[in-house]
Amino acid sequence: MELLRSALTRLEQALEDQLSSKNTLQESIDNAMGALRDAAMQIHSLNGKDEALETWSDVNGTGGTGSKATSLAFDHNQVFDWIEASSGKPVRCLKLLWRGTEHGFTSAAFHRRCDNVPNTLTALRNSANSKVCGAYTDVAFNSSGGYIRGQLGKSFLFSVSATGHVTQHPLNDGPHAVYDDAGCGPSFGGGHDLHVCDNCNSQNSSYSNLGHGYRGGDCNTLMGSESFTLDQIETYQVEF
Repeated sequence: MELLRSALTRLEQALEDQLSSKNTLQESIDNAMGALRDAAMQIHSLNGKDEALETWSDVNGTGGTGSKATSLAFDHNQVFDWIEASSGKPVRCLKLLWRGTEHGFTSAAFHRRCDNVPNTLTALRNSANSKVCGAYTDVAFNSSGGYIRGQLGKSFLFSVSATGHVTQHPLNDGPHAVYDDAGCGPSFGGGHDLHVCDNCNSQNSSYSNLGHGYRGGDCNTLMGSESFTLDQIETYQVEF
């Protein structure tokens, strides 16, 4: 990936510059690592890119294969902290199940790839304003045609500010944790708090009505507008 190569080039240059100076070895290491962190943050903060940040061995360095983050820009570490608090387990990695630009934006593609898989993280982006939001649930979708009950504290939505800061909107209505119908994509809460329609990249029938099954906000909080189309949506299985 070009962004990664650029970051590594910056790191190499920083090492050369620092080691050729009169700085101590520790100062050289500190300055070089600072350059690497800056480059990594530039990669992570880029919005509007469909390319994944990069595939890493895992989130916490404990072994296994998967993605370290979704391809959408937000504070992943904070979301991981919430997931770990709800599950009581450390997040090891994310396994991509469904990506709209790769597998299609249809509800059939979502259910074909995601049904019967618990512990999923979904992130989506409004094509009109690039606003991002997401959802985590331990409940597995299965095309049941109705609501599925979830435990309080085990599912949440999250909104994302322009700077990437995330705000949690926890489940407060257990019987309506997820809306699970073969004719729509991932949907959450009575109302619905977040509803993804079939062909969500071309149909303006996805909408948010936050404040029913999930706490806080209103119809503009998650996506910046009540109805929206998407230019990206991704669902991952969270592996512990």
